[in-house]
Amino acid sequence: MPWIMLAALAVAAPLAWRWSVGSAKDPEGFETSLASATARAAKEGKPVFAVATATWCGPCQNLKRDSLSDPEVLRLIGEHAVPVMVDVDKDREGAVALRVRGIPLTAVVVDGRIVARLEGYQPPGAYRSFVEAALDLAKNPEEAVRATGPR
Repeated sequence: MPWIMLAALAVAAPLAWRWSVGSAKDPEGFETSLASATARAAKEGKPVFAVATATWCGPCQNLKRDSLSDPEVLRLIGEHAVPVMVDVDKDREGAVALRVRGIPLTAVVVDGRIVARLEGYQPPGAYRSFVEAALDLAKNPEEAVRATGPR
């Protein structure tokens, strides 16, 4: 009898955790496909600011709720990049192009080259610092190549 209770708990616990996390709303103005964001970025002469995420990922939802709701972060991204939210379960090609190994992943892409990347959740202050540095690096992609190597 105790093993039945343990089995039920093993099945119910992950589901309860998933439901308690809840899915956060995507920031306004973000594209939903890497391909469309890349095309728009080419037209506008801006880098792509990509966030790879999934509805079932707790840290991803926290990133959306906390760091991606910071008005200064959203202003920086909106002014200097074409933002996209890449759902790794829906946009598999986008996830492959971003070389997603873990989520959440934030990447800044210039002309198909990832010039900056950050894996995992960061609180608003640290995330804002990353955004500023990554967008600054996107202005000089040659510097990024020296720092990260060729494609």
